Amino acid sequence: MNVIALIASLVLAVLVVFAVRSLARRVAAIEAAVPVFRTRELTPYELAYLQGGQRRTALAAIGILVEAGRLRLSRDGRIHPVRSRHEPGDPIEEHFLRLVAGAPAGLEARHLERELYSGSYTDDLEHRLIENGLLYQTGSLHTMDRWLWIVGALGWVATAAAGSVLWAALTTSMTTQSVLTLGILAVVVLTALIAWAHQEKKRFRHCTPAGDEALEALMRDNPWDTAKGPITIALHGPSDDIRDAILGPRPASRPNRAASGGSGCNAGGCGGGCGG
Repeated sequence: MNVIALIASLVLAVLVVFAVRSLARRVAAIEAAVPVFRTRELTPYELAYLQGGQRRTALAAIGILVEAGRLRLSRDGRIHPVRSRHEPGDPIEEHFLRLVAGAPAGLEARHLERELYSGSYTDDLEHRLIENGLLYQTGSLHTMDRWLWIVGALGWVATAAAGSVLWAALTTSMTTQSVLTLGILAVVVLTALIAWAHQEKKRFRHCTPAGDEALEALMRDNPWDTAKGPITIALHGPSDDIRDAILGPRPASRPNRAASGGSGCNAGGCGGGCGG
């Protein structure tokens, strides 16, 4: 019985090593397929998408247009267009100006909430960021799910086997083979756990390393308490009155913005981007 358990543990060890190496190769292949980012100045809406996907882009567009005097937020929570001879500087701005212009009495800001999560107006923006090596292709990292699942399953099998061997050893006698088997199974479980934890979090990343680096550098150079401008609004969101009009008032005990203004890519909730 001890010999069978030892052989089984060695087989599990071989399978885990193979699965972990296959998973690592798959992730490396995905990352190698990302185009090289050629340093350039990013637009406010590219930054907003990197920071928080479509949600942040929509909020940034409203904030930038209000700041520029192209839209006006009234006290009753409605957003009104402001006539201007200047053409929109970006298709994103054009989309929201057209949307608000369609409501002669003003558009209730809360009606814009659905624009945070739906619509195709950010498709070209997303494709541009992917082609520039700042975002992963949507869902590309999910192709590693099979190997990730195999690594996790082998880890659970090894855990169950270690429990069985330990129980048998405690109820009968602890032999050298039992100790060796438990040692091998412990290494298998640890290897599977480390590999799974390291690679699993990448499934929810959207920014490439170049995207992370570009965003973090601009976050450092443009803290949230600097003077409002397109870049600051894109990175940190619009003013509280605009945000609250669209999303509703925040809880009274909301965290300090300075403490919660980390990199959107690392936060892992971009909704197609990198932030939240």
